[in-house]
Amino acid sequence: MKLTNTVLAGILLLQVGVLAAQKVLFKPDYAPRATVTGTKLFPDLKADLLGSITIKQDGRTTELKREGQKWVVASEGNALADAAACDAAATQLEKLAPGFIVSEKSEKHEQFDVAGKNAVEVSATNTAGVKVAHFVIGKTTADWRNSYIRTPAESTDVLKLATDIRHTFCREDTKLGAWRDKTIFTADAKNLRKIELVRSDETIVIERQLTPSTEKGKEGQLVATDDDVWKITAPFALDLEKYMASAMARNLATLTCDGFASADQKPADLGLEPPLVKVKGTLADGSALELELGKEDAGKTWARRPAGEAFQAMSYKLSNMVKKSAEFKPPEAPTTDPAAGTTPADGSTPPGAVTPPATNDGSGGNGGG
Repeated sequence: MKLTNTVLAGILLLQVGVLAAQKVLFKPDYAPRATVTGTKLFPDLKADLLGSITIKQDGRTTELKREGQKWVVASEGNALADAAACDAAATQLEKLAPGFIVSEKSEKHEQFDVAGKNAVEVSATNTAGVKVAHFVIGKTTADWRNSYIRTPAESTDVLKLATDIRHTFCREDTKLGAWRDKTIFTADAKNLRKIELVRSDETIVIERQLTPSTEKGKEGQLVATDDDVWKITAPFALDLEKYMASAMARNLATLTCDGFASADQKPADLGLEPPLVKVKGTLADGSALELELGKEDAGKTWARRPAGEAFQAMSYKLSNMVKKSAEFKPPEAPTTDPAAGTTPADGSTPPGAVTPPATNDGSGGNGGG
């Protein structure tokens, strides 16, 4: 009996020893605890009371500031910021729930991208200037449903959050203009009445052909619809293909850009001095949407409003506006040359043509006999 108890005690001691060794030698990264209790990661942060958000990545810094009801990019000359993107960032910060520790080792920070060139450092202050959040965003999980952060920024702990926060704050790798408002025009395409494309050697005028209304009480009134015909009225007369015309009007009226020129990019180098094409869209009230188009680069076209800041827009939106008049013309029908004996499309013999003599070989050509 004593022997049995001794054996059992020995086995128990061995198991305890193995568990202790595993804990020391093979300590797992994951520990089921949160650094913050409660339901919010940043309990003192209120979205509507945020005064600024600063984002740093790979040596680049973007500073967003709230000015009344709008956001500006303070680090880019107080340019108007993308309000929807800023509000989304503020709202997500307020709603972030605490995550769980997946690593406590600083040497693993780059593995989770919470250190190094891919790391995104974020700090936020309230309208009183008090810092309410400071953390580092790492990579997302393979299924895009979770992301890793280091918080506070000076901590060694890496948390796994049950949301993808990286794509909210890592806009275009925090490059120049990433957080700016990219709206160029916000008009109703139905209000466009005329589009002029002015080149150094020609001017193309395209006009909407208004449709008489059939609506009760408005019968006969000229109104604009999505089905209107657009017609080139100069330098020749031609009805434009419906999709081309409606797309041209829509793309001009609601144009957005895809980035801005840097300080060292001169308008002349971008094909804007002089511009390749000057575009003028006249609205129903007589006001105009004016645009200057320059060089194309990798699927994007340089443009600007007259004497304004240069930006890039997707070329497919502007492709019809850089066409020359000859590119709008339908292909001309082949001409008939009676002397050459060309046969008209209807198969008849052209006037003045010589009819080949009949042959017996069925070839229709000259038998030569």
